[in-house]
Amino acid sequence: YELILLITAIVVISLVVLAVLNAVAYQAIFRKAGENSWNAFVPFKSTYTVTKIAWGKRHKLFFGLHLTCILLGWTFLLLSLFNLGTEFAKVMLCGLAVVALLFQSVRAETFRHLALAFGCSEKFVKKGLVFPISNLYKLAYGQYVFRGN
Repeated sequence: YELILLITAIVVISLVVLAVLNAVAYQAIFRKAGENSWNAFVPFKSTYTVTKIAWGKRHKLFFGLHLTCILLGWTFLLLSLFNLGTEFAKVMLCGLAVVALLFQSVRAETFRHLALAFGCSEKFVKKGLVFPISNLYKLAYGQYVFRGN
């Protein structure tokens, strides 16, 4: 029990640190793109602003995809938790896995468009998929200039 509690605490602290690091990087990216930099610290507003910078006129569609994945993920997770030990829970967890893959695909493609909006190469994009936080900081504090999409 204590080990599970310790592991949970480490995971939660790591996620909070990662969220803060992402927000700081996005704050600089938003500033470069001429957006309100404080949007980086507002949960859904930051996602909206990232998709707006990355996708241009098509940002509402991809913001909707982000929200749909989040809502479906939480729905599948909660339904599986309320029905633990049943076949229904297994189906819901499979659905959660599919939604998680879709969500990561949408996020990866959004990062690709974000990097291209700043004039980055495809090589930069590929490295960003492997090392997302370091390339996010390169984009935020490097020589890259927002060019639009």
